[in-house]
Amino acid sequence: MSLKEKSIKTIATGAILTFSGMVISKFLTYLYRIIVARIGPEAYGMLSLGIAVYGFISLLALFGLNLGVLRYVSLYRSKNDPKLIKSTIFSALKLGLIFSIISSIILLGISGVLAKYLFHNLELTTIFRIFAIAIPFNILLSIFLSITNAFERAQYEVYSKCIAENGTKILITFVLVLLGLGVIGATIAYTGAVIVASILALYFVQKKVFPIFNNKTPTINLNKKLISYSWPLLFSGFMMFIYLWTDTFMLGYFKGVAEVGIYNVALPTANLLFLFPYGLMTLFIPVITNVYVKKEKEVFKSLYSITTKWIFMVNLLLVCLLVLFNKQIIGILFGNEYVIGWPALVILIPGYFIAYSVYNSHNLLLMLKKTKTLFVISAISSILNLTMNFILIPKFGFIGAAIATSISYTLMGLLTAFTAYKATKVIPFRLKQIKIFLVALLTILIIHYTPLNNANSLISLLIAIALTAPLYLVLLLIFRILSKEDKMILNMFKNKFLKKSKS
Repeated sequence: MSLKEKSIKTIATGAILTFSGMVISKFLTYLYRIIVARIGPEAYGMLSLGIAVYGFISLLALFGLNLGVLRYVSLYRSKNDPKLIKSTIFSALKLGLIFSIISSIILLGISGVLAKYLFHNLELTTIFRIFAIAIPFNILLSIFLSITNAFERAQYEVYSKCIAENGTKILITFVLVLLGLGVIGATIAYTGAVIVASILALYFVQKKVFPIFNNKTPTINLNKKLISYSWPLLFSGFMMFIYLWTDTFMLGYFKGVAEVGIYNVALPTANLLFLFPYGLMTLFIPVITNVYVKKEKEVFKSLYSITTKWIFMVNLLLVCLLVLFNKQIIGILFGNEYVIGWPALVILIPGYFIAYSVYNSHNLLLMLKKTKTLFVISAISSILNLTMNFILIPKFGFIGAAIATSISYTLMGLLTAFTAYKATKVIPFRLKQIKIFLVALLTILIIHYTPLNNANSLISLLIAIALTAPLYLVLLLIFRILSKEDKMILNMFKNKFLKKSKS
């Protein structure tokens, strides 16, 4: 088997597993959000603000260390250097614990101030304090999962984060909400689930991947090297956070928690477009790093082009589903009081699609150590997002937030793709992408003029989705869009399915 075929299979296998896990994770996350949303838009809005503050503080505490671990452990693994692998892990864990404990103490101290003066809702104080407990565990979880991914063991992220964390969250939330604890119960469940996932991830690293605590391999201090690589990613991540949560923060400040709740139904629904790119990219960096180190230029170009096509193709199917069934998805899953948020979902779709279509360009720049460039891109796009949110939200509420986010995501995607082209001189898009877009458009038109478009219950919606996906695939085959590599991946799916059927 050639290096190219081996690399494609490695990425695809990881994508299949991770994507399956992410589907389960997204289903469980939706179930968690549905339970809280049924309490009411205000409660759901408070939880969303709590998650936003928790996410922001966690981002600062993580300091980009997870991406530093992913890169350097992948690199030293390809060089078969256990001493540097262990040194990287120990340095990251030490720094992560220090940063996260300090951050947690700060959040505990300022929770009341944030609740009273920023969001004008004192009930948020308790929510912020509960989330503060989760921060150190979340940082450790991120580092542990970066280790498993660097060793190309994507299944352990699926087991610990996608399944265990979300499953625990659902179970505890269901019990505590039944006991009448409402949004406080949902917050406790969120924190408890992160703790469970971090302990399980540690177990997988120690017992299944790389025994960091009971081997005699010596270590050296790599703090400076990790911080040098990771600090631009902290600011890049900070700017990315502006994309993800500035609209939520500003809606909470200008419009109140109820509007935050409505908007935070559209936002995670549009973010379904992140599912497949994330699954695919889980093993993209380790594999592409290995190919790059071996100076296999043609394989490098081919992998970049193929993964871009896969993201484009799969996400266009999701775009079809979201365009066709946006009102039904929101109304059936979250409740009719949230359906007024459907225009925000439609506005968000193109921005998310463009940004995630070039998501591998972002990871390629990470591999090439262009972290400062990514920071500049994030800074430009985030400042635009912040400015537009400030102008549009007071006038148009969640519609303004969606416009600002979609435009800034589009700019970020285009700048990232252009920068990756300048660095590699590789254009990952091909003429077939136009044909794929036309197939998606044809799929929307066909379904729109059938009774499937009028799904009004969970069963009818699932049937409509189940019939739309095969139609899209059939049209791809009819128009001969699938290449040899694409068919190889489909055969992998088929063989896995047949193997399970016989067992």
